Amino acid sequence: MLPVDLHTKDVPEIIARFSDVVGVRHWIRRAAAIKSHAKGQPHLREYLLEQNAIAVALSKTTDIASRYGVLPLQFVNNRELYPAFRLAAQSLSVIEAAAPERRSKFVRRLHGAFNNPDEMRAIQLELGVATHFVRRGYSITWPEMDDSGTFDLLIHGVGARGLEVECKSVSNDRGRKIHRRDAIEFNDLVRRKLEGFAQRLRTGLAIVLTVPDRLPTAFQHRKVLVEELARAVIGGKSACLEDGSEMRLSEFDVAEYPDLGPPMSPRLRADVDKITATWNREVMILGRKSAGALVFVIQSLQEDPFFSYIFNSVAEASRNQLTKERAGMVLVGLDGLSSIELEATAKQDKKPDEAPTVLRRKASKFLGGDGTSHLVGIGFLSRDELVPEEEGRVSTGGIAYHFPKRESHFWHDDFNGLFAESE
Repeated sequence: MLPVDLHTKDVPEIIARFSDVVGVRHWIRRAAAIKSHAKGQPHLREYLLEQNAIAVALSKTTDIASRYGVLPLQFVNNRELYPAFRLAAQSLSVIEAAAPERRSKFVRRLHGAFNNPDEMRAIQLELGVATHFVRRGYSITWPEMDDSGTFDLLIHGVGARGLEVECKSVSNDRGRKIHRRDAIEFNDLVRRKLEGFAQRLRTGLAIVLTVPDRLPTAFQHRKVLVEELARAVIGGKSACLEDGSEMRLSEFDVAEYPDLGPPMSPRLRADVDKITATWNREVMILGRKSAGALVFVIQSLQEDPFFSYIFNSVAEASRNQLTKERAGMVLVGLDGLSSIELEATAKQDKKPDEAPTVLRRKASKFLGGDGTSHLVGIGFLSRDELVPEEEGRVSTGGIAYHFPKRESHFWHDDFNGLFAESE
């Protein structure tokens, strides 16, 4: 049975078993590489640790366990380690339930995931979706573990013949012209040129750099662009730069935005989007608290095909992964979206006086298209969040925005309410 909640008292034994089965060297080696990389490029430290959170957390855990002989319970209550604990517990349940010849397949997948953040997110998404259905009282199997299918999960005891589920994890970079790491590296160059200028500001200054397509790949070309950008900013006028990029300057009243500054929050995201007239871009904020502030974002002139990428992935999964012989569902994990942000999207769509969001428009268009009669719905899941509960239990949280398709010829009343909290 897949464990859906953890008792902290069980964690030391779980970590010991997981270390034996999977091998500590895989996450220790990855964590050491990340630490070395972050030391040489400190501006990337937060990003690298976030992308490799599971490997780093397991490395901390096994280091502590090796020093004490066993993982002391007082260290189990470190909230940063919860996702790694759950991954270990649930992976063990999958491995131990599989036939011997299939166990090594899943272990090898874990080995690869420690070096590939996208694959680690995909595994976490599958386990998170499985947790949701187990909590609902259904049993599950992994078809790829017994060669009975190419989709991710088969949910038993629901509908006429069960439910096929394919999970697709989508990072915030997918379909983006400007990836987060590129933006962070470029922002560091901008910071070095404009930090002193920002410290002297007495008002709010928004800078939006719009590049023709993508950021330059060569470091020297990036430096040239930053030099030209800085000259234009200090000159105090919007400008068209030599490579075709456009730099737009605008002032704002910092008193209207008291939350400017790290860490990023839904309120801060909304403020940045309003100040810069952009949406969901990587942002850098410089200046002094209660004084002036410089807000800098980069975007591409080319439209980001983010939603096109998502629905192309959904269409491919629906067409090629699901069998079409029973009810099917595709669930998309939006790693760049918090539960608060996804919930706000769903609430907007429920307001009759509000225009439907792009997510709802595209979901409705997709489900109404050809080749989707076997689908009983598609859903979008926020970034998973683990939270402690009473009596030493650890549970999961998150939001699912589900779009049912009741016109499907596989529709069954059992499919009502599978995500009742968010429909």
